Amino acid sequence: MEHGAVVDMEQDVAQRRDDPTTPAERIEIVDYIIEQRARLSKRDVWIHDLFPMHNQSVTDTLIHRWVTSWRLLELDDKKVLRSLRYNFGEKVAYYFAFLKYYNSWLIPLAAIGILLELLRGVISMTTYMRLLPFWGLGVSVIWGFGFLKSWERENACMQFDWTGKLHVNQIEYRNKLFYGVSRVNSMTGEVEVVYPAWRRLPKYFCVFLFMLAQMLIMLVLVASWVTIYEILKATYKESYIFSTQWLLILLEGCVFGFFVDVVQWNMVVTKMGALFTHWENYRTEEQYEKALVRKLFLLDFLNYYTWFFSLAFIFVIPGLGNYLTNTFNHMFFGDDINCCFGPYVNQDGSCTVCPVGDKDATCIECVGFFTFDRRHVDLSAMFVTPIVITQSLNILLRLVAPIMVRKRREKAQAYADARAQKRVREAGSMRIIGALDYEDHKASQFGNKSSARYLEYTPSEIEVLNKKAREILFDSEQDTFDPYDDFHVLTVQFGFTVMFSMLWPLMPFACFLINSVKGRADGYRLCKTLKRPIPRRANGIGAWKGILTSFAYIAVIVNVLLICISTGVLEFFDETCHDEF
Repeated sequence: MEHGAVVDMEQDVAQRRDDPTTPAERIEIVDYIIEQRARLSKRDVWIHDLFPMHNQSVTDTLIHRWVTSWRLLELDDKKVLRSLRYNFGEKVAYYFAFLKYYNSWLIPLAAIGILLELLRGVISMTTYMRLLPFWGLGVSVIWGFGFLKSWERENACMQFDWTGKLHVNQIEYRNKLFYGVSRVNSMTGEVEVVYPAWRRLPKYFCVFLFMLAQMLIMLVLVASWVTIYEILKATYKESYIFSTQWLLILLEGCVFGFFVDVVQWNMVVTKMGALFTHWENYRTEEQYEKALVRKLFLLDFLNYYTWFFSLAFIFVIPGLGNYLTNTFNHMFFGDDINCCFGPYVNQDGSCTVCPVGDKDATCIECVGFFTFDRRHVDLSAMFVTPIVITQSLNILLRLVAPIMVRKRREKAQAYADARAQKRVREAGSMRIIGALDYEDHKASQFGNKSSARYLEYTPSEIEVLNKKAREILFDSEQDTFDPYDDFHVLTVQFGFTVMFSMLWPLMPFACFLINSVKGRADGYRLCKTLKRPIPRRANGIGAWKGILTSFAYIAVIVNVLLICISTGVLEFFDETCHDEF
């Protein structure tokens, strides 16, 4: 398709001198004929679902050559990427190409991070801390922008390899859920459906309120996490690896990270973002996706990144963490804003220091349980849980859950089919013929075919048909593979890498390992557990490129703030500095 809109598909097909060369093109054309020309949809009483079936031989080949391959850079074989494009469309192929390219760029960064972590136990703390600013700014400035520029060139090479052109128009697909008022276009004289832009303004305001509510919820969760962390630190003194304190803090981080990443982020924030964007009502799929991507970018900062920004720029700064802690004690327990907690309370329950104001009559021990000690906030340890634990759990749930559900349902349906086949055959052929209904044609045609097949086929043939029917029914109940969620995960991970590698040098290595597993898990989901997507043309990764660029610019500012405010790195360049505690 050469034009920029899906409505020009008929013209594009008519102008071609050859047949559509790829299965993806043929599926896209059939989808257009069914939905745009024949006007068939799932609203039709006779239609349960409309989706393309997987090609068993193609998916088995991809599983063998790609998903189960031992090579770390599994898409180096261009035949695999070409097969993804031919069978699933360019949008899906671009996701896996970007994942592979991004992961290959993480390799040198991971090697330097491992070296820096090893040097931590060899060189002096002063030398190590003096190296951190160069590492952080190198990741955010040199690596971040270098990767984005290199991806632009790789994207152009892929376009030229696939289409023979350096610049390809982005195809705009009609949003099936778009609604509005019919009006006559003064320029073309044609009737078109329009939706006034002003009607989206109150919806934007609702999104703004939702963002504020999510930010407040996250701040409360962070304060609760810090409080439990402090209680465990105070109760269990031994902190060596596999000690009680170590295990309980790890468990706390896993539970909290699971709630934030899997429950709060995946089940609430992303779904509410999609719900709000559907409500805003956009004409094309591209407009819908751009609006959703921008919305999730803001939601990520006000929700997901609140955990890390609050720890890095609030709790570690003298005064701010105390004020936030007492604010929550005041809101939820009625404490005075000047009450004292944790490290400011001695053994007899009196306040040694008032964390917010002067020592007066209001400076008494807080009733509320919120507490924290700035000396115990470990900025390097707080990324292990979200990067390693929660993302691993996320991948595991998205991969294993559909497989388990499928096996359980197939077993139950196979047992039901076997019992039904046994009962029908025990009834005999004459009873089957007598049970056929010839009067109400619409109501009986499917029932007659279902009953008559026991006369037309052998038991082994019927079992093969039943198995295929079970596979189709199961596929119809699954979600369609859409790289949108996976792009979202990668952009958030890119933000972690460029913004916070200074705090945890092993961040790139952890991301590399996660992506190596994620690429294969996503490939298995595409080939085996999810519905085959309707192929979509693309000229790149779309609006996600702008989000990645925004993260790169923000990362420069964040690293400067970490150097100057949070980590205390600058003090190590002063020979007269000393430890406050």
